[in-house]
Amino acid sequence: MGTINTFNFYPEAIDKAATKAKEAVCSATEIIKHKISDAALTLKDKASNILDEVDRANHQSETLLKKSQEIEIEIENEKR
Repeated sequence: MGTINTFNFYPEAIDKAATKAKEAVCSATEIIKHKISDAALTLKDKASNILDEVDRANHQSETLLKKSQEIEIEIENEKR
């Protein structure tokens, strides 16, 4: 007695199941791509915001440095 291969009896069902599995994988792949894209955009926005904050802080530091230099010059002028 040989083993009966049940796959030979339902080739259409197997093809249909394979097609459904392929569709599910494609759908999952698209969802993953969108999630990765969304995460990348979020990170890009956060990085941009951080760089903006650094620029503002740098500008404030430059302003304070300039002001302190002006005060030093005033002090030196008053000493004379």
